[in-house]
Amino acid sequence: MASSLPRSAAYFYERKPAVHKTVEPLGFKGLSIFWVFAGVAPELRVRLIRFWLDNGAIRDPFEAWRRTFEVTCVAVDGAEEIVAVSSVYAGRLEDGGEPYWFYRTFVRPDCRVTGLSPRVLQQTLAGLAGYVEEPGSPRGVIIIADNAKLERQGALRLIRRQGFEYLGSAPLGNSIWRHHFPA
Repeated sequence: MASSLPRSAAYFYERKPAVHKTVEPLGFKGLSIFWVFAGVAPELRVRLIRFWLDNGAIRDPFEAWRRTFEVTCVAVDGAEEIVAVSSVYAGRLEDGGEPYWFYRTFVRPDCRVTGLSPRVLQQTLAGLAGYVEEPGSPRGVIIIADNAKLERQGALRLIRRQGFEYLGSAPLGNSIWRHHFPA
């Protein structure tokens, strides 16, 4: 089964997404990046699972299914194939402080073009900012760099440009970055 999506934005939602503001699709180099958090339709859920399994991003079908409930953005190309996905889960750093969204992304290997990942992150930040006024909601976004490419100077500049600050290293040496939403 192909990881394809119809162009109709209505397809992306099984119901109106539970966000405080509308996040318009973002265009980038012939791609469209859609905000889908809290409203992934069953048909899209099946395609996301297939996307992750086919590309080796997630190997366990149950974990792929579970992760579909955390998807924030989906990027599709002109042929309506999924090329990138971002997801988040709510949690706290080990210090037990404020809650944050923990960010993950995957870009299909043959679609890794300069600028795509920052645009997916930008769209994700725009959508998650809509939750900041809810009592107890996450105060920002955490990225734990689990890819050596994220430690390169160019990638670090892009992370900083999105408003992230370096917090230190995780026990396995991965760098930890925080973006705090304005109060």
